[in-house]
Amino acid sequence: MYKSFNFNVNGFSDLPNPSLISGLVSSSLYRRLPLFGSFSFLPNIGAFAGYGDYTPTYTSTNLRQGFDGFVVGPTFGFDASFRLSHSFYLIATPEYYIRYNTTNKNSVGTLLFNVQLNF
Repeated sequence: MYKSFNFNVNGFSDLPNPSLISGLVSSSLYRRLPLFGSFSFLPNIGAFAGYGDYTPTYTSTNLRQGFDGFVVGPTFGFDASFRLSHSFYLIATPEYYIRYNTTNKNSVGTLLFNVQLNF
C-alpha cells in the first residue's frame, strides 16, 4: 500500500495535481524445491485484488502502479532464496501480475522484481 506525492507543481496552476492512492492484497501457494544446501527455489501461483484512485500526471511520466477502480487477477512468480549464513538470507522475487481493471474493462501485465535481505 502506498501513496505518491508530486511536490513540484509551480507554473502549472491550470492543471490538477497528479495523485495516486492504491492498495493491493495478494495470496499465493508456494512449493519449496531445495536445489542444494544453501539455495531454495519456491515457485508460486496466486491471486490478488486491489483498489486505486489515480489522477494521471501532466507529463509523459507513467506511474507503473497507477490504476483507477477495482482490479483483480492471477499472479505467477517464484522466490529464489540464498542462505548466506545461519541467520542471513538473500531472496530474489520476480512476480508477474495480470491485472483486469473492472472499471475500465482492460487488462495489463506488470512484472515486479523484489530483493530482500533477511537477518
